[in-house]
Amino acid sequence: MQSLDWYLYTSEDLNCSILFPSKPQAQVKNIITELGDVKQTTAFTLSQDSSNIEYQLISSKYTSELFESEKMDSSRLLIQSTIINEMRAFLDGKIIYENEAELNGIPCYWFLIKYRDHLALKSCLIWDKNNLISLIHYSEYEKRLDSNSERFFNSFELF
Repeated sequence: MQSLDWYLYTSEDLNCSILFPSKPQAQVKNIITELGDVKQTTAFTLSQDSSNIEYQLISSKYTSELFESEKMDSSRLLIQSTIINEMRAFLDGKIIYENEAELNGIPCYWFLIKYRDHLALKSCLIWDKNNLISLIHYSEYEKRLDSNSERFFNSFELF
């Protein structure tokens, strides 16, 4: 196994940090959605042959009005289910599991999609007020639980 030089990606704006196996590329864009304007920040690293994204953090900052107390739970559930269904459809894959759990004591929602019979998208969705942070690892299905994947997810921290 090749040794990786892990890079600590820290963002005061996103209120978090996480380790990537190399220095990630980052981009910010504003998206107009049915739920209002969303500021989306993405940090990602590519596979060794630079053909595909391998590790990814996506922060989607929604308007705070969307998460007023009486609407918060239904808004979060709608957004989460939309993301999972769109990713499954985009990859033409099968959802292997989805469940509520914790990541380092932080409530989150995990899901795994298997696609092309041998590939996997493993993701953890974390809410920080009106900000949804999606941690994503693309890999071969058999490598979805390898030590690098675990290091990526387990290094996540909210400030």
